[in-house]
Amino acid sequence: MSELRVSLVRAGARESTHRVSGAVFHLGSADERAFGDATTSSFWRSSMKPFQALPVVRAGALADLDLGEDAVALACASHHARSEHTAVVSTMLAATGLDPDALICGPHRPVDEEAARALDA
Repeated sequence: MSELRVSLVRAGARESTHRVSGAVFHLGSADERAFGDATTSSFWRSSMKPFQALPVVRAGALADLDLGEDAVALACASHHARSEHTAVVSTMLAATGLDPDALICGPHRPVDEEAARALDA
């Protein structure tokens, strides 16, 4: 199997390089493609978010709640508690009749420095 690598570039400088492994197949077909070590297991982590949001979008729940693309984007991505992110979360909570107490977040401070400082105020 061939090796595939991807690099993250920020401001023109390579920040990191990662080996990628995977397999692609079509159910009921002998056609299969693999690269790297296709037997490697890993955790979905944040990459699972779009797949978790898909049934909600397909069911029309966001449209029924009058939530737009910003809600879909937030549901599919990691965010850093910036004011524009928390505004979308507030809108989503209000549309569902929930308040911030319904959220269960990890015990870490926001990555965004401004949002982190606001917690200390």
